[in-house]
Amino acid sequence: MSNVTATTPATTSGTAAIAIDAIFDTPIETLLSRYDVALYESEITDREFYGAVVVRDGRISLLMSPDRTEFERDFFTRYLLCRALGVDMTPLPEPFRAEVHPLLPGVPA
Repeated sequence: MSNVTATTPATTSGTAAIAIDAIFDTPIETLLSRYDVALYESEITDREFYGAVVVRDGRISLLMSPDRTEFERDFFTRYLLCRALGVDMTPLPEPFRAEVHPLLPGVPA
């Protein structure tokens, strides 16, 4: 089972629901710009780590594993963006599992 990490979804109130197809069909550069996403390369090189997303003060930051193929980086950037925006991704293909947890102890996820 592969691991990705996500924090609480970003607020999308006042906007129409975002469809998963819109995220996966839009050019990645357009998505990063549209949602003001900061993309960073992580120093984590564990083979089971694909990336993480942090949402703080409405800002989305993605940390991506440096040891992934172009396809994996593209897919997990889109996947983590969906998680951050609260996009319904059912049914999610196995073997992916996302852990949602608070950034700080005592902060609800």
